[in-house]
Amino acid sequence: RSSDLDGSDTQGRLLLTIARDVARRFELGFGAGLHLGSGTGVAGALRLGVATPLRWLTPVLRYDAAVLLTRPSARAEHAVTLGGELSY
Repeated sequence: RSSDLDGSDTQGRLLLTIARDVARRFELGFGAGLHLGSGTGVAGALRLGVATPLRWLTPVLRYDAAVLLTRPSARAEHAVTLGGELSY
């Protein structure tokens, strides 16, 4: 369907996230909540951050998933993101 590709649907996720330091250099996080927009359903996220010698820079690997309930069926969405967080 062309409506899936044109980007005209407003979507977003509302997640409650908890993170913990694991070992000395890693931070592991988990989030759970809702996906709203083109279908509504449950959403979750996993996040792995790595401490660097530069305290203001954290490389991050994140996995997001959602199960969207669209009548009469359900659809799953997944995304993997590699990025960086800057703190100041």
